[in-house]
Amino acid sequence: TLAIARQTGNRIDEARAIRGLGTDRALTDSLKEALRLHDQAYELARQVGDPVRGASMLAAGAEDLMRLGNLHEAWRRLAQGLEMKRRGHDKIGTAEMLSLLARLQHRLGDPAAAEKLSREQLALANQIGSPSLTATALRDLGRCRLAAGDLAGARRHLAAAVRSHADHGEALAAAAARLELADFFRLAGEPAEASRLAAQVADWYGERGMNGHRARALALLSQALLDQGRIAEAWRTAGQAHAISESSEDLELQLAVVTAMAPAGVAAGRGAEALGHLRWAVAEAGRIGDVAAALEARLALGALQLKTGDAIAGSATLESVRRDAQARGFQGVARRAAALLVGQTVTLG
Repeated sequence: TLAIARQTGNRIDEARAIRGLGTDRALTDSLKEALRLHDQAYELARQVGDPVRGASMLAAGAEDLMRLGNLHEAWRRLAQGLEMKRRGHDKIGTAEMLSLLARLQHRLGDPAAAEKLSREQLALANQIGSPSLTATALRDLGRCRLAAGDLAGARRHLAAAVRSHADHGEALAAAAARLELADFFRLAGEPAEASRLAAQVADWYGERGMNGHRARALALLSQALLDQGRIAEAWRTAGQAHAISESSEDLELQLAVVTAMAPAGVAAGRGAEALGHLRWAVAEAGRIGDVAAALEARLALGALQLKTGDAIAGSATLESVRRDAQARGFQGVARRAAALLVGQTVTLG
């Protein structure tokens, strides 16, 4: 398509083809190359004076930046892209922007703002009559409800998103939604179902060479296996996820994998190594402003400090997490921190 567009001088089709190549690179974890291609596509759209399509190129680059860890530049681009879509009366594009902004607000530590954006996105998707956008909004709302500690609401939204994506043949979106549903089952105390879904998704990604996404699924699978007392399997699976993430450009993935593998490391007798990884995750998440990732890493750190005999440090870490999570609206994290402070066992990560 790119070759034909260049041969015929169709610069918009050239930009669209370059964006498609960038998206392919992003799916296979070449994020810096993906960002270069998406920026090139945006510049072409800008030169020909097509701000609506240009906004889509901006959004694609912003998604790359989110995974690379540049959250504030991603925010700037998405805010600009949303304004461009709204000025161009592109309702579908506006809904897509709202979804990305909701994801970013969650990571930046404002789940209430994320939910507000997701509800606006859902209303717009229903107005348009787009099952795909509706399912994406439901998945985003499921994430918001999980952060708020509303397990029933999270399950309802995430299960509906999985069904809709699958029913409409959206295999890639369905896989992502299944992984979020697996996370729900793990946090709801159903690790066997979480394991089943996470293993299924990990295999699906692996068959398609999407190794970064596979690593995320393997990390969640490791957590679910550990919750079932399958320590050796959990540690082996965590090691597979870590090996992939270490060579990845995806900082979001690295933070998730390190936080997920640490409890398995302590259970496998690798406590010092696991705590070191968690301290790195806490510092790195703080550096880039990823509040959600920092809270999960700090929660795991406090729990494992208690488990490895450092009761004073562990209690202080958990009380700090409980207070910060409560203030920001991450009620699920706050409740888990409070439970750990009184000696209860909870699911981490």
